[in-house]
Amino acid sequence: MTIAGQLARFTTSLGKERLGDPVRNAFRLHLLDFFGAAVAGASEGVTEQSLDALCRMGSMPQSSILGRMDTVSAADAMFVNAVSAHSLELDDGHTGASLHPAVVIFPVVLALGERMGLSTDDLIVPTVVGYEVMIRIGMAMHPHSRRHGFHNTAIAGVFGAAAAAAHMLQLDEAQTVHALGLAGSHAAGLFEFLATGADSKRIHPGRAARDGWLCAELARSGVTGPESVFEGTDGFFQAYAGAWKEHVFDGLGDPFQITQSYVKPYPCCRHLHAALDAVLEAKAKGLSGDVVDHVEIETYEVAARHHGHNIRSMLDAQMSLPFAVSLALEDSAIPLAAFRQAPDNAARWEEKMQRVTVHTRADLNNIYPRLRPAEVHFHGPQGALSVRVDVPLGEPDRPLSAEQVARKFTDLTEGVLGSTRVETVINLVAKGGDIRTLMKNLRPADAAIAADGR
Repeated sequence: MTIAGQLARFTTSLGKERLGDPVRNAFRLHLLDFFGAAVAGASEGVTEQSLDALCRMGSMPQSSILGRMDTVSAADAMFVNAVSAHSLELDDGHTGASLHPAVVIFPVVLALGERMGLSTDDLIVPTVVGYEVMIRIGMAMHPHSRRHGFHNTAIAGVFGAAAAAAHMLQLDEAQTVHALGLAGSHAAGLFEFLATGADSKRIHPGRAARDGWLCAELARSGVTGPESVFEGTDGFFQAYAGAWKEHVFDGLGDPFQITQSYVKPYPCCRHLHAALDAVLEAKAKGLSGDVVDHVEIETYEVAARHHGHNIRSMLDAQMSLPFAVSLALEDSAIPLAAFRQAPDNAARWEEKMQRVTVHTRADLNNIYPRLRPAEVHFHGPQGALSVRVDVPLGEPDRPLSAEQVARKFTDLTEGVLGSTRVETVINLVAKGGDIRTLMKNLRPADAAIAADGR
């Protein structure tokens, strides 16, 4: 059986009976985390610009945009909600696959669930399917795809979105194979955004989400795609990675990859988090950031590429190890506001960043992507101190608790939703409920109250 065939059989055959409490709990945790990221990003420039472009092109008022009163077509809601949730680097991810699943999968299942009048419980299986397909594809090609310049969230995401939509649309196995085959021609997303801090990264999950649903609908209508889309001579893995690991597709759902995904404690690229944890650990041991003369970061190759010393945009700050470490030395809270304000204070930060150097170290590179290690060496009048972190906070081995994720959601959304709606959303996610009711409570509080006539 081809890889597309294996994934299609998994997609169409998975039922709720296979999902135990750990999977259901992971679904709730990642859903609430996604909502926090999406609401927080709803007023970001790239979100508003994307919405403006889609409305100018013509969009029917059908589906909700999280954190806003606007309604657009289901496809456009998938796009905008994905962009919004990815706009602040707050979204979840998977280490082995080096991608962000929530921002692709949840916009699809929520828009379709709202359209179909479903409950949150109805979304668990398609979400698990979407995570599994997207992550397994990412694991199979990483880090080869990154070395070819591709962003896994975008290029693997369209397959996960297609699978999640196929399950919700009740496509059969053959139709799902075609949906995946079609998705191969929609995979796109380049890492060149690192060169200039461009917004293109933010729209990658939007395109993957929207196009994944399109591929499922095309297959439903009879349009065909190649069954050999992944392993074929001119297939996806050859084109995007040049190499792949077929064994990754053995034992789908064992374990379910949604349970192996991380939640971010800091609003920046995940490749920066081990170094940030090392700085915070050093400060807990008594290190004073004010007296550090030089910081040397040793890490794996992919992380070491994040060595930028120029802050022209918020994204530049969120993708820079020197900036993140400089910030953590100054402010252990690592606030989102500092990343927002970094371009306005670029000269000050760029001077501080000169004391930070980043290198690849062979032994650390050898254990990536199984682990994301960093060893940070601090030098100053107090002497030298070294701290190594192999597993950043938020991974399954060092998880954030449900209470910590709820606090993150509250901190990110209370100013938009108001405390009453924040509590309502937390309860609806925890206990299950109607998606339309849930989406209503994810509107801005003042606008929602006005609309309700209260």
